[in-house]
Amino acid sequence: MRGPRLRRTVLLPESHLYTDELDTVDLATRFDTPLFVLSETQLRRNVRRFRAAFAAEWEGPVDVMPASKANATLTSRRILSNEGAGSDLCSLGELEGVLSPPVDRSLVSFNGRG
Repeated sequence: MRGPRLRRTVLLPESHLYTDELDTVDLATRFDTPLFVLSETQLRRNVRRFRAAFAAEWEGPVDVMPASKANATLTSRRILSNEGAGSDLCSLGELEGVLSPPVDRSLVSFNGRG
């Protein structure tokens, strides 16, 4: 696949937007719009980069715990869990979301009024 590269997971060959080598025009045709597309490659890369960056400057253990509300789909939660990431949450609905694709309970932080 040829074309300018942005962040290694987004390609722009022939005026089409690609993510993880999938043509988003084809995805929109197949699944209709509006369509939310997430790069699994970039999500995994981000978790690893965050962990490495903090570990390089922090003497203790480093846990990556992204906010549940920013990663609300079960698929993104499964990917984060596979990468060893925990979850920061603040509602019972978000708690249900981290229980479905199981998150290591020691990596769950509950904040908020509840």
